[in-house]
Amino acid sequence: ISYAPSLNNATEEDLMNYSFVQAAMNGLYAVSVRDKYSQKTLKKYADREIEVVCDPTVLLQKSDYEKIESRCDEKNYLLIYIYNRTISGAEVAAICRFAREKGLKILAFNQDCPWCDKIVRGTAIDFLTYISHADYICTSTFHGTMLSAIYGKKFAVMGNKNRKVSELLATLEINCRADENSLENILEHGYDTEKLKQRLTKLRASGVEYLQRNMEAIGE
Repeated sequence: ISYAPSLNNATEEDLMNYSFVQAAMNGLYAVSVRDKYSQKTLKKYADREIEVVCDPTVLLQKSDYEKIESRCDEKNYLLIYIYNRTISGAEVAAICRFAREKGLKILAFNQDCPWCDKIVRGTAIDFLTYISHADYICTSTFHGTMLSAIYGKKFAVMGNKNRKVSELLATLEINCRADENSLENILEHGYDTEKLKQRLTKLRASGVEYLQRNMEAIGE
């Protein structure tokens, strides 16, 4: 079975260029993807049921991630995980102004952002740790958004308006996209924490049910 891959920006025409795609699809007992665009595109290419399930990161809860966090000596910081050159100068200025007013350092994780106070490098485990200890987070990425939500952090999605991130926000039923004018409001009041927890619980249950149902069917 497949669990929650994404076509990202690949098109139906891209799939047609590779003969192994159809053979691979036919060889799978069950097919799932993590976004509606991938589902819609693959259905044009393969006449079979394709389910939409949550990203694998959702299958674990915050408490599960906390068990594997590394040590973090930093505190009082706003974490930046934004692809280079995807935000405007005005947005950078808004981030810096917000952090200054809050008395926070600005840390960039594995990103070369010269306007940040510090650039930190690390592994995926370190990434979890810096998210966990951040006071606020600004991100442009899918997993920066996903993990910020799982940790229940105050965060804003900036710059990157790609399909994956936009659909993720819709799936989570939250509006955390910000620009220089809305940044402060989004960071402080972006979503209902309890409602988001309930949404994640529902998505997690659906993903687990998909895995259990199909693994049990294969084992029969």
